[in-house]
Amino acid sequence: MMKQFVFAVVMVSLLWLTSAKVLPIKENEGKSHNIHKRVVFNVDEVEDVDVRSFGDYLNTENAQQLLIFYYAPWCGVCEKLWNNYLAVERTLAQQGVGYVKFGRMNCDWISNRMTCMQQGALRQYPKIYLYERGQDVGTDVSDEFKDVDAALAYFNVL
Repeated sequence: MMKQFVFAVVMVSLLWLTSAKVLPIKENEGKSHNIHKRVVFNVDEVEDVDVRSFGDYLNTENAQQLLIFYYAPWCGVCEKLWNNYLAVERTLAQQGVGYVKFGRMNCDWISNRMTCMQQGALRQYPKIYLYERGQDVGTDVSDEFKDVDAALAYFNVL
């Protein structure tokens, strides 16, 4: 009984030290669902959309089509789709395609959860929705972004 208690105390202590970042964790250590794995979702090219800016984002004057990447920072599956999302954004920008605007919404933020839920993005991460300007109902285009060439073909750009 005493050995089990000591083992439990040691395990809880290690978990606390790891989560408190007292013990170092290597950047890519562990499985893809490791919450300490760092995926860089903050890049200047992609606008942060939150509950306050969602309506303004959808009514943007300078873009006909708007994309929002719904994600959670701890989601391992989000990383590959995010990299494809950025590749498509950069390719469209290089080719001067200005009618598509790219945004991202962190559904892990409590303030954004209701918007993510209303858009249907909380059921499964990641989700990429395409909106026509002024429309608050998006089309799920996540499958097209599983392959960069398929996503570019979706926008008639190759």
